[in-house]
Amino acid sequence: MNSCDRAEHELAHIRAMILQLEHLVPRGDTCRATAVTSPDYWRKRIHTVLATANVPPALVQQGQALLGRLDAMGTCSHVQHDQQQASAKRDQAAASPIFERVGAEKQRAGVIGPPSRSNANKAG
Repeated sequence: MNSCDRAEHELAHIRAMILQLEHLVPRGDTCRATAVTSPDYWRKRIHTVLATANVPPALVQQGQALLGRLDAMGTCSHVQHDQQQASAKRDQAAASPIFERVGAEKQRAGVIGPPSRSNANKAG
């Protein structure tokens, strides 16, 4: 596969993924799960393809059109993504003492046994 074919194949893949993102945007689901759901990720991939030597003008036009579609969606700033990740970590940390307390209560009641040695090693 030559570089032109690779560029064409990559843009076809990106086009399909942008179509999926366009369905997520109205629901506000971009930027939630992974970086791959971020328009910024796909924007970088397009720029990488367009920076390839000997990309035909028709593929450059397709890449520019895809960039326009991404621009219409907006961006997922890294700040927003980082805030969502930090919030999820805070929620997990807040829930952790509750699970530990419930686990200790069940252990005292004999409902469950003490933590296994392998689990204790994983936690530490």
